[in-house]
Amino acid sequence: MRRKYVVIGFVVLLVIICVMFQASAATSTRVYADCSGLQDQPDGTVTQTCSLMVEVIGGSITYNDFLYTVTLNNLILKSVTPSEYWYVESLTDDQFDLQTSLTSLTGVNEIAVVVLEKIDSAAKCNASFRFEYNRINRTCSVFHDNYYDSRGQLTDELTYTKECLKPVCRDYGDGTYSGPDGELVSELEYKKQCEKPVCTDYGDGTYSDKDGNLVDYLTYTKQCETHTCEELSDGTKYGPDGTIVDDLEYKKLCEKPSCMDYGDGTYSGLNGELVDYDTYRAECMHFCEIVDDKYFDDEGNEVEKEEYQKDCFSCKVEGDTYYNQDGVEVTYPEYLEACTSEKYYCEEKNGYFFNKQGEAVSEGEYRKSCFGCLIDGNTYYNKKGYEVTYPEYLVSCTTEKYICEEKNGYYFDSNGEAVSKEEYQNSCFSCEYDGENYYDLDGNIVDEVTYKKQCEKPICYDYGDGTYSGPDGNIVSDLEY
Repeated sequence: MRRKYVVIGFVVLLVIICVMFQASAATSTRVYADCSGLQDQPDGTVTQTCSLMVEVIGGSITYNDFLYTVTLNNLILKSVTPSEYWYVESLTDDQFDLQTSLTSLTGVNEIAVVVLEKIDSAAKCNASFRFEYNRINRTCSVFHDNYYDSRGQLTDELTYTKECLKPVCRDYGDGTYSGPDGELVSELEYKKQCEKPVCTDYGDGTYSDKDGNLVDYLTYTKQCETHTCEELSDGTKYGPDGTIVDDLEYKKLCEKPSCMDYGDGTYSGLNGELVDYDTYRAECMHFCEIVDDKYFDDEGNEVEKEEYQKDCFSCKVEGDTYYNQDGVEVTYPEYLEACTSEKYYCEEKNGYFFNKQGEAVSEGEYRKSCFGCLIDGNTYYNKKGYEVTYPEYLVSCTTEKYICEEKNGYYFDSNGEAVSKEEYQNSCFSCEYDGENYYDLDGNIVDEVTYKKQCEKPICYDYGDGTYSGPDGNIVSDLEY
């Protein structure tokens, strides 16, 4: 440390000596005192006031501590009053320390005002000042309510707090924050590291768990989010109530496959809900069914097609469909032959016709075999077995001929043909007398006179009933007659 000296001498006048020192190659500093003359004070004392000055030439200096040591002869150091930004840090009868809050000095600076008082009885007095200058490092310090940052520069209290005190996890209120190590962090990092809200998605790919600690997404979603019927990336599965379940329970409660035998005594029905075995059997087991090209027998077992047919359709009748003993669809007659001992003779059954031998034949063969030339009461069949009239029956099935006869309600004329009653009478009884009855032209029974008029037509005949016949036998009037 360099030392410079200033000597102030009092003989009659106080003499002030100035001292110059080089601060740097381009900067010089002059330390001096600017003093007034001796002054008589109202209280009878004699004083002199001096301003201690520092002038910086050609730049600036960073010295901020000036320690003055005073050698007094018949003088008293009455007072030291520091100038603005300067402070008396210590003061004794012969020494005082002046420090400034400024971080640098430029130009002319008044340090302090010193008042010296002469001892009354002294004829001569003098004083000498020796000063020492020093640079106090004020980095991150507080000096008389002045705050210094991490570079030693004057700053405000907030900046000082941020850079120097570095309180942990502090919201400074100006949009800046400190983290757990006191260093400045973003608001988001402050929230993550200091506030530590639980179960938070910070929106930047980071998350907190239920204790507020930073965790990966998987841990976060497990601890903080509700998962219903969901499988996470690590294979963890959740049931409908959000609890962790095993694979089987997940399948039962969430996937809910329909018609499933889970193998542990539990089952699902058609809609996937858990049901008892009876419901499962009723809703889900396939008895004698084809499902998705799979064949199930009468016990619900999957089998080959042939076994399925035999188990499920052997000698079965479903409406108008018939199956033989192998379950193959067949005709009704084939079903009868394969599955029963039944025989039908001359019967029509389920759309099939059976002849006299019990064989299934065409309808024509059936009729011919069973009804050909058959008489069933008043029903007659021709030789093909079709129902016909009696005369048709005679023609088709016999050589019988009925001439002018009434047979089985039918009338046969003189040619043996079935005709109406009128035609029959006309053909067989027109103008005839059978020894008992007289018949007119139409074969109707009439009296003898009518018979004579229509049939015999006697000429010039008086019928005795007021009618007469002429020469041609036709009826004429009485006058013509």
